[in-house]
Amino acid sequence: MQNDIRIDVAQLLRFLVRGLLPAAAIGALAAFAIYQWSSTRQPEYEATAAVLATQANPGLREFGLSVINAAPLEPQAYQVAATSDAVLAGALMQLGNQDPQLDEIRRLGSNIEAKLDNTRSSLVYIIGEGSTASVAADRANALAQSLIEWDRNRAAQSVDQLVEALEIQIETLTEQIGLMQSGANAGGQDQVLGLINQRAQRQEQLAYARALSASASPTLALMQPASLPAAPVSPRPVRDAAIGFFLAFVLTYAVLLLVRALDSRIRSPEDLAHVTGLPVIAEYPRFRRGDKAGLREASSYLRTNLLFSSADVHPKVFLVTSSQANEGKTLTSTSLAEGFVRNGYRTLLIDADLRAPSVAKLYRISSARNHSSLVDWLQDPHGQHETAQVAIGPGQTLDVIPVFQPVQQAAELLSGGFRDSLDRWRKQYDVILVDSSPVLAVADTLTVAPYSTATVVVADVQKTRRGQVKATVDLLRRIGVNVIGVTANYVKREAGGQGAGYGYGYGIAAADEPATNNVKPRAAGTVSSSRRISKA
Repeated sequence: MQNDIRIDVAQLLRFLVRGLLPAAAIGALAAFAIYQWSSTRQPEYEATAAVLATQANPGLREFGLSVINAAPLEPQAYQVAATSDAVLAGALMQLGNQDPQLDEIRRLGSNIEAKLDNTRSSLVYIIGEGSTASVAADRANALAQSLIEWDRNRAAQSVDQLVEALEIQIETLTEQIGLMQSGANAGGQDQVLGLINQRAQRQEQLAYARALSASASPTLALMQPASLPAAPVSPRPVRDAAIGFFLAFVLTYAVLLLVRALDSRIRSPEDLAHVTGLPVIAEYPRFRRGDKAGLREASSYLRTNLLFSSADVHPKVFLVTSSQANEGKTLTSTSLAEGFVRNGYRTLLIDADLRAPSVAKLYRISSARNHSSLVDWLQDPHGQHETAQVAIGPGQTLDVIPVFQPVQQAAELLSGGFRDSLDRWRKQYDVILVDSSPVLAVADTLTVAPYSTATVVVADVQKTRRGQVKATVDLLRRIGVNVIGVTANYVKREAGGQGAGYGYGYGIAAADEPATNNVKPRAAGTVSSSRRISKA
């Protein structure tokens, strides 16, 4: 089932206005709660040290000194190294913790952040966090120094390996010389002198290597040490409350919009027209009891549209139906029929809702009199039958063919005798109105609708689902029924007390409510003597 959703500008504005109060209220509550919570939080400070990754090293070679340089790395590598366990451990040692444990290293890592400068890729910012300004600055500076020391050790690492190898060789030569000189290892004087000369060479090489190791130069340099921050970065109760208000405000509208999107009900006459693809030929706002003028005014629009759409057809057979029960189709049918009578049309109203008949009850038509039921017509279309006459006004009567009791197998009865009966009615009346069963509930309407001049679908814009009314129109069109439009019932009044659309300033009562206020009662009730329809 397709859930076709359309929100025009007017609907969107109404949605925004209606949601403003709950969104503002929820936003204010959220802001107050966040402000209270933020005010109780411990303050946090941030201090930043800047480390520069240089490409050139100091020119110590001008003084005849050899310099060992660390190979430059990508700035992202320095960013990762700054939060590594080794660098964090070095920072803790600079802070006075000579034996840092793993949990202490992890704790420091959660209070340290390394960022790259987007404009200068050679700058690495070390951000330290702490509960006081001094703690934050100390952490940032300690990590910056530890990162520089890590880079220097990286430069000296290869030379340190050479120093270690030379120290081992010198120790070995010293042992050999000692053994030869003690006579434990017999050897010539020349061999002893050779070993001594070899050891002297290794010692010179060791001294040179140690000098190289001491001259190892990092590619990182401290460009700006961290200074004491003037104010904490958090909490900020006012800012946090403002953010909380905005998020709660937007989230409330999002929830309201989601609820609206999941609601598949028809929301307005415009929505009804969009879903069905048919014009809304009448709108009935909610009717105040006793408002006879309002009901007549709203019905006059429907009557005018029906007459305009079938100007060349005589007699006219109009069928009124709905998707489900209790959408106001029977009241629409009766008020429309009375309107035709008041305008001088010979009108017949047929209660074709055999499963849930209501016209007889509405007009207080008694089965004790000689009134023929529609069932009688369907069983014997060519027999002698009498219609009930309902007084509408001075000298004006509406002919009604009622049904007094619910009927089983209604579709079979309608398919068997409705067409022949309709042929007889056509010869007696200008307008024939058929109040039929709901389309989606039973198949009765699909049996008689093809014989109508035009069909009107009634929808309650307060409860009818889009899929229901769309399926109703599609079913009727599929069997060739001329559906000329839809009627919107229960249309909400606009500001100022005016009704929407065609029913300007008026409204309609609950679905299928008795319309006896529109029928002039006689001494014996609302029904006059019966009218006999002769055989065709």
